Amino acid sequence: MNDRIKFANKEKLLFLLLLNNKSLGRYKLSKLMGLSKARIRSLIQYYNKIDYTYSSKGRGGTRLTKKGLDVMSELNNLCSLDLNCDWLKVDEQILGVDMTYAVGFYITEFINTNGLDERDLAVREGAKGALTLKKNGDQIMFANDEKITKLIKIKEEKESIDYNMIYIAFGESIESVLNAISAVLLYHLEDKLIKYLN
Repeated sequence: MNDRIKFANKEKLLFLLLLNNKSLGRYKLSKLMGLSKARIRSLIQYYNKIDYTYSSKGRGGTRLTKKGLDVMSELNNLCSLDLNCDWLKVDEQILGVDMTYAVGFYITEFINTNGLDERDLAVREGAKGALTLKKNGDQIMFANDEKITKLIKIKEEKESIDYNMIYIAFGESIESVLNAISAVLLYHLEDKLIKYLN
C-alpha cells in the first residue's frame, strides 16, 4: 500500500461506523460510501495495516478485529449510525416521496442548535435535507425546542436512547445521506473523534 494515500476523517469515520459489528465487502462499502472500489481497497489496506480490520479471502468481506472493536466501543460512547431505521416513521410531507434516510446519533455539550448548520452540511454533501432532534430528559423534540408533531413517530423502545442528539439525513442516494451524517458527526465531535481516526 502507498503510505502517502491520505483519507479524509469523514471517510475514516464512515468506514468504521459501517463496519460496526458486521462484515462488508468492497462492493457494498463502495456503494454505501460513494467511493471507488480502488479507494475502498486502499482504505481497507490502511485499516488492516494498523490492525483495526481484517479481510477474509473470497466473499467473507472485511470485519473489525479485537482492536477495531475496542475502538468502536469507544466511538459508540460518542456516536453511532443506524441504517435500518425501523423504529422511526417520518411522514412523506417532511421527506417527500422516494427518499432514503439514515440516522446518526451523537452526544454533545453543544445542544443549543436550531439545526440549520446541520441541514446546510447535509445539502453540501448531496443530501436533500436533514432534521436535527434533541433529547431533553425523556422527551425527543426538534432542535428549536418544538415538540415532535404527528409527522414523526418514534417507537417507545427507541425513546430510551443514550445520545442527546439525533440527526436524520435524507436524500435520493444512500451515499449522500451517509456522507451528510459523517460530516455532521465530525462537525460536532471532531476534537473527540480524531484520536480514533488516525
